[in-house]
Amino acid sequence: MLRQAREQARPPHRTAIGHLPSWVGATLVFCAATLADQAVAAPVPEGDEGRRVRQAACACSPDEFGGIATGVLWRGVEPIGLADIAAITAPVLWFSADEPLLGRGHPPIPSAHPCDSPASSPVVYYQVTRIVYRGSQRVTRPEEDDPAFFDKVDRFTLTFFFYYPEDAGRSAHVHDLEGTELEIVLDTDGLCRRVRVARVEALAHGNRWYSNVLEVTPDTRFPITVLVEQGKHASAPDRDADGRFVRGYDVTERVNDAWGVRNWGGTDDFRLLPPDEPRLCVPAQRSSIGGRPSRSHYSLRPGNRVRVCDVPMNGRFLADTMAYHGFGEAQVPDQAPAGSLRSVAQRVGGPDQWLSVNFRRVGSHSGAAFVLRGVDLQAGWLVPRFTVDAEHGSAQVMFTRSAARPLDAYVSAGGMRQSKDWKAVVEAGIKLRAEIPRTLRPFVLGCNFGGVRAGLEGVGFPAVERWQFVWEIGAGAW
Repeated sequence: MLRQAREQARPPHRTAIGHLPSWVGATLVFCAATLADQAVAAPVPEGDEGRRVRQAACACSPDEFGGIATGVLWRGVEPIGLADIAAITAPVLWFSADEPLLGRGHPPIPSAHPCDSPASSPVVYYQVTRIVYRGSQRVTRPEEDDPAFFDKVDRFTLTFFFYYPEDAGRSAHVHDLEGTELEIVLDTDGLCRRVRVARVEALAHGNRWYSNVLEVTPDTRFPITVLVEQGKHASAPDRDADGRFVRGYDVTERVNDAWGVRNWGGTDDFRLLPPDEPRLCVPAQRSSIGGRPSRSHYSLRPGNRVRVCDVPMNGRFLADTMAYHGFGEAQVPDQAPAGSLRSVAQRVGGPDQWLSVNFRRVGSHSGAAFVLRGVDLQAGWLVPRFTVDAEHGSAQVMFTRSAARPLDAYVSAGGMRQSKDWKAVVEAGIKLRAEIPRTLRPFVLGCNFGGVRAGLEGVGFPAVERWQFVWEIGAGAW
């Protein structure tokens, strides 16, 4: 500020302060700047007066993009608990106009879970699934009752669960549990505590390769709007809350693999709002701006109070679904100290697949291919792969547009070692994928997909010495 005052003293003749001589105006500006610096540096008073000063300093000043900083939904002096954070960050749900469960004869959706007390109005559950804590103290259970939750936690993943009595359409089933995860950062800004949403992952069909992931940007509208797919209930974030899903805008990670929403077409009166929250540090909820109609509000319940149960004639499906999604009282959040390797691993987005091993056949030789985790380029994936058989070994980099589509093309290039010589090698072909049932994934290194790859391999550069047919079979997305 002092430097700004000196720079304003440089212009000759006149200043912006009336028609005073320039040296007088510069002197006034310099003195004002000095006083302002001293005022900022002044200590905050103690007691009630100091509390009022801090509260005034932490008051929200919302702008049109939904917060005083990117993703910040609350600022305050005193810490707030998990239940308050859930109320502040709870999403708007926007259903398709043709959603079959909105017809007569169906309970309100999302519905109360069968293992919970019934409700005559929509219910959304919240539950902590991952925690990175600062210091040495872990969060105690139930998390919403820990009085030091805010001061213990560096960041955490809060999942909002939506229960639908049934999934309609292809592969229809009962007990459809869907969700949307928010990565929430708890930090301070000077005198103020803050709640900031950094990332949104809307889940789809129980397979994280299909998740719709949005890194929060300055133009993200809050409360975040979640589009709900007709009948199947996959969730997708709507960054600008305009009712349209745009790949590459509403989804910013794994763009080619994100499910999005299919068969969706909603109008304003098919929005379901979270509970009214006056502490939300954004303008009025976008779903109700200008008196736009909606389907009223849902109530929030903690998911970690819902007991595990099974419904007669349904086997273990409901209990297994709860366990798979991390919902209910039996599910304990994964906690890791800030700065640890575990906390870093929590932040690595995408499915937890680091290695897949495939059987490989090139010409008359059999061998194996080892495929490591790919790098997301948004336009596609850059994937390290290594092959080996009785006579050859190669190291290649493969490019493919998708890791989840049923059919996709690929191309790779690298070096092949034969005897003592290295030669260039290229390969191109197609990959056929199929989803592996959940019960079998532990036996294939946790891979979500299995498939067959078929193509042509060329050895030599710039002139290719030979072309050979190659095929692989095994588990893995790439």
